[in-house]
Amino acid sequence: MHKLLEVHRTHTPALTLPPESRAVLENLNRYILGLLTDGYLPTQRLKVQALDIEHYFRAIMYTEELGREFWKPSPRGFEKLLEQLGARPGETVYVADNETKDFIAPNRLGLLTIQLLRPAELYRQPSAPADTAPRVKIATIGELSGVLAQCAEHA
Repeated sequence: MHKLLEVHRTHTPALTLPPESRAVLENLNRYILGLLTDGYLPTQRLKVQALDIEHYFRAIMYTEELGREFWKPSPRGFEKLLEQLGARPGETVYVADNETKDFIAPNRLGLLTIQLLRPAELYRQPSAPADTAPRVKIATIGELSGVLAQCAEHA
């Protein structure tokens, strides 16, 4: 079983970024982008490489580099990423999909949180405490640019 897990975590995945997602990342080039990801380090690095997205981000925080105790919902990865980006929480937006763990720390740190709703009800169960829910929900990644533009107008 251990060998099977190792093979799974270290294989090069056959992933492709959907065209709509790539278009959004290209459109967001006027912003400073960072990526925070949980999971086993070799697996997460291979996913990022397979998707060919490194160049979109000024910094990438692999929380496993800090230790598994700092995976979401720990605030430590967010704090380190903000530090690397030279960003302040009140001027930062965090986009994710899993309401059970993704929004707890960024909400408490003062980031604007946006949930990308997934098809087939994936990650649609609401979180218990009110301060852990995302501030905004979007149905498609294509909506993100418009939401960010609205945020900039009201800032």
